[in-house]
Amino acid sequence: MKLKRVVALFLCFSVVFVIAFGSSAPVYAKTSRVAEVIEVVGDVQITKAGGSKSYRAYKDMTLNQGDHVVTGQGASLVLRISDHDDEITIDQNASLYISELTELAGGKKSKVKMWAGALWSKVKTLVGQNDEFEVETPTAVMGVRGTNLFVGVNPETGQSKFMIGSGVGVVRNTDNQENSQSVLLFPSQQLNLFFGDQATDLGDGVSIVDLDALVQSSGPAIIESILKNKAAFDRENEEFIAQQKRLIETGQSNNQMQQLGISSLADLERMKSNLDNLIGNIVNKAIAENKVNESTIQQLIEQINKTSDKKLDLKQVKPLELTALEKKKQEELKRLEEERKKKLDEEKKKQEELKKKNEELLKKLEDQKKKQEEAKKKAEEEAKKKAEEELKKKLDAEALAAFLAKQAELEKQKQQQEAAAKQNAGGTNQPSQEPGNSGGSQQSKGTVKVGFNEESTLQIEFIEGSLYQYVLEFNLNIDLSNFVGDNAIYGVQLELTYGNEIYTKDSTWYEGNFDNIFYNKIIKNSIFPSDVPYVYEQSDMNEVEQHLLVGLVNFPNGNISVSSEKRLISIPFIYYVDDYEFEGHYDDVYDNIVQHLKDNPIEIVLNKLQFVNKNGKEATTTNPVGTYKFKPNIIVSEQIHVD
Repeated sequence: MKLKRVVALFLCFSVVFVIAFGSSAPVYAKTSRVAEVIEVVGDVQITKAGGSKSYRAYKDMTLNQGDHVVTGQGASLVLRISDHDDEITIDQNASLYISELTELAGGKKSKVKMWAGALWSKVKTLVGQNDEFEVETPTAVMGVRGTNLFVGVNPETGQSKFMIGSGVGVVRNTDNQENSQSVLLFPSQQLNLFFGDQATDLGDGVSIVDLDALVQSSGPAIIESILKNKAAFDRENEEFIAQQKRLIETGQSNNQMQQLGISSLADLERMKSNLDNLIGNIVNKAIAENKVNESTIQQLIEQINKTSDKKLDLKQVKPLELTALEKKKQEELKRLEEERKKKLDEEKKKQEELKKKNEELLKKLEDQKKKQEEAKKKAEEEAKKKAEEELKKKLDAEALAAFLAKQAELEKQKQQQEAAAKQNAGGTNQPSQEPGNSGGSQQSKGTVKVGFNEESTLQIEFIEGSLYQYVLEFNLNIDLSNFVGDNAIYGVQLELTYGNEIYTKDSTWYEGNFDNIFYNKIIKNSIFPSDVPYVYEQSDMNEVEQHLLVGLVNFPNGNISVSSEKRLISIPFIYYVDDYEFEGHYDDVYDNIVQHLKDNPIEIVLNKLQFVNKNGKEATTTNPVGTYKFKPNIIVSEQIHVD
């Protein structure tokens, strides 16, 4: 009976639950989608969202929102978005980030960011009103609804190229927020944009496709992808031509016809011929430029022709027919591009010449300093020898014998010390009594204070028209007090470790003598004079850590006494944060990064800090070794551009 009552109560509860909640309005949740690797050639590395380690891509591998794709020389990758059959062919030497791959309220959003290289994408017709497919570069975003398109990014010049093979695309600029514009691209049209362009009309950069530039920017994978999608080309372009023909026959006109220069059926027939021969011209140009293997292409054409209504015969391809106005505009855009490239080459050459001059000057100064040190050492040795000879002449025979015996004893002690040092370096660590510590009152310890600057600067840094990143500058400061007597300082050795996203600021200094940089930026206002010998060396320990070694010796001077607090060293650091780890406009990303830095302190580990006096005795100090965490107080921000 009890079992029956339990079942009855459960059924009643189920009915009430369905009545209460079963008829409520649906709640849409944002769901993730996937892209699948259907073809991979060569070295293609994938970094999964939120990770730092890269993996080699393989067939049937699935990618998600936030994943980063990098293709090597001669490599390529073809992705298919699983639930929509859109295909993206990524060419060699490319860097691409899947910024969005989601579904919300029935709308499927597919967005990628292209930082370098080129891609060709075949996008099926977007059915839903909320469906989106976008490709973003550092200068612009192209949105499409059923299109074959090309996008290329040159990270050295900051140039972005957009080209439509079939369908329609909308391009809007992204690097000029105050003067945001958009322009339509139609079949066989292209748009070139450079980072920082301040064009009054985005349409000024639109022209008929430049076959030379397109082929030059494309590898074999893209040329083959264009061929494989010939059927979709033909179908979409036939629909486009038919639509324009109806408008002409009914006496109508639109912006498309004006932009394409179509005012009659004769104009339309010329455009139709160009579209029919576009793929053939691209392939012939690629063969002529040795971009593809002709035999491989012919085999692919034979396969395509078996199922195609419009057969492709490379020998029957007609050249594109351009109007005088189209030729003039194409030539003008080429001229502007060549002028910009020439200017960039000149700037690059100047930078290389300046760097070479600085390296030569640095070597000259180093050689000069080495010669001065050698001359100084030789003069000191000669003066010492001369003084000893003078002293020997003044001493009588007995005193001379005592002097020579003492000199021999000193030399013996020196050799014993050197032998002991070598033995300790080999791993033997035997206790020894230090001179001056055999009895009496104990020397008070020197005090070491380690800290960071109170204020920091976070900069937004644009790198050659490509990815922008965020740069935090801060200093690690070490202050001393109570280093007197036997604790007086002659030399110091400092060792640090920290993450591979942190660099000492000297690694970004390209101008000037590094000695001057070291003295002015690192030991300025230090207890050490500005001309002491030093060691300053940063190196990678492994994939995630770096090591910094700093050494200073007060040569040829003596010990340095420090009673009240004084600065030993101030090391400037730079902490890099890439923008792709945080989504949104860079203003929002900036705020998110500031909060991230407050919530996740930067860690620097002090592994060793050792002081010795001129007699080689190690100073006694408070133990400063440990991990130091820096929570930046960011009060200043600025944007800079690194050429």
